Amino acid sequence: MSQKVRQLLEAFADLQQQNRQLEEALAAARRDGADAGAVQRISDLEAEVRQLKKENKTLKEREKLIRNKTERLAVKLGEIDI
Repeated sequence: MSQKVRQLLEAFADLQQQNRQLEEALAAARRDGADAGAVQRISDLEAEVRQLKKENKTLKEREKLIRNKTERLAVKLGEIDI
């Protein structure tokens, strides 16, 4: 084989290696991007859970107030002879 052909084959092999490395880097970047998206989604879901917990607490407080008022009304109605 001539020197020129050998150089071309070596250059081609180098380009193939660089191509594989770039493909691996691209795949890693896609995975990282997917991971970043998953992290963002988890963060969004955690924020939603915090909001729902606040709403649940508010609803429980309202339920307690309503129960107390209902009990007081029942006591008052029990005091009144109808």
